[in-house]
Amino acid sequence: IDRMYYGMPDLLSVQFYFLLAKSGLDIAINTLLPPLKDEDLNKYAMYKAYLSGARYYEFSKALAMYTDIKDKILLVDSTLDFTVEQLKDMWKEASKV
Repeated sequence: IDRMYYGMPDLLSVQFYFLLAKSGLDIAINTLLPPLKDEDLNKYAMYKAYLSGARYYEFSKALAMYTDIKDKILLVDSTLDFTVEQLKDMWKEASKV
């Protein structure tokens, strides 16, 4: 349902990692993920599996993860404050890779 609502294509792994690298989110996630293991093992396992194991990536799931940890991401790098529209634009660009 979320995919229909957002109308965004699913991304392949290479496209998703392109988006993370181009936006700088990869550095923030790599910084935040290890400490999360001690803070909330269930969330760590869920995020780790999603980030490294999905066959394809859905916009709604990626947006939910970004929104959930946005405050922590901004502590790592305040320039990573994206609106949903900005994230959609980056997602569309990555879908063309």
